[in-house]
Amino acid sequence: MSAEDVPGVIEKVQAKLNSWKSDQAAQTQKNIDAAKKRIEELEKTDEEGTNGDKADKTDKVAEDLSKATISEKEEA
Repeated sequence: MSAEDVPGVIEKVQAKLNSWKSDQAAQTQKNIDAAKKRIEELEKTDEEGTNGDKADKTDKVAEDLSKATISEKEEA
């Protein structure tokens, strides 16, 4: 890059910055909408009980451990 290129680069950077600033509100709204949609999806899957399987497996493992004999515990 030479000194001759600097004014052109400055113009390009300013144009890009102005473009970002003019699009900021619209892009922010898109991000908010996407986040709300993702939250709704997560809440829906939580209500459907998909996370319940993990708790059930944890309870089963805890129950199995409590039933283990001393010799089985020492081997583990």
